[in-house]
Amino acid sequence: KTANKYGIKVFIMPQSFGPFNYSSVISPIINIMIKNSLKLAIKIYARESMGYELLTKKYNLKNVELSPDLVLQSKKIDLKKIYRSIPINRNVEIEHDSVAIVPNMKILKYGNKDEIIELYTETIRRLLKFNKKVYLLRHSVEDIEACKMIKDKFSDNNKVILLSDNYSCIEYGEIVKGFNYIIASRYHSIVHAYREGIPCIALGWAVKYHELLFLFKQESYIFDVRKGIDFNQFFSALEKMEGNFRKESKVIIERLKIIQKKNVFSVIKEDG
Repeated sequence: KTANKYGIKVFIMPQSFGPFNYSSVISPIINIMIKNSLKLAIKIYARESMGYELLTKKYNLKNVELSPDLVLQSKKIDLKKIYRSIPINRNVEIEHDSVAIVPNMKILKYGNKDEIIELYTETIRRLLKFNKKVYLLRHSVEDIEACKMIKDKFSDNNKVILLSDNYSCIEYGEIVKGFNYIIASRYHSIVHAYREGIPCIALGWAVKYHELLFLFKQESYIFDVRKGIDFNQFFSALEKMEGNFRKESKVIIERLKIIQKKNVFSVIKEDG
């Protein structure tokens, strides 16, 4: 509303919207505020179809468009326009035939903590039987705690490697290139992996995970921690990924090419 007052155009970049479940007392007021505010934007990009449906049907907004995550749309980033000193040289060397586990403290909240730690533990045992090196890597600062919990189960095993540094998304993108595939829970750890053509088995807790993997034809590799995880199904998916990660990488790269044919900034340029 402030931007509109001063004639400044507003474009809302791709993100999740909803579910807009407010208490019955304040719901009518908030819904009016949301509708009256959001209709002032030139364009709203909803990242998931659920959010798109809510905005277009619940609020009858005409300025909404379904769009993939912004990270997936960019083909190349000019780091010189972001950093004075480009922070991507930490000499992180990923050994051949390696897999990363990228946990998320939130799934320990939304799922059964003991069950999930047990799942990670057995997964690592199986990866070691595949002769893999296993890296524990965080995509967000707070997830180091989960990484350490998992490493404690393999404290004397030098084939389970904890990367304890806090990496930027640029650094993470460089590091993730070295893995055959990853087992991840942070939404953007998966997004950044897909941007590099790296397959993923995802442990999620929201619709955004399902839609992301569906977008890349990877829906057989998503597991919702809120429903409880069938270990047999998970390990079946793990074996499938181990045998097909090169093929899945090609599928992801082809899907990425399609996504990158359109970029939200081109629309902003046209309206600008």
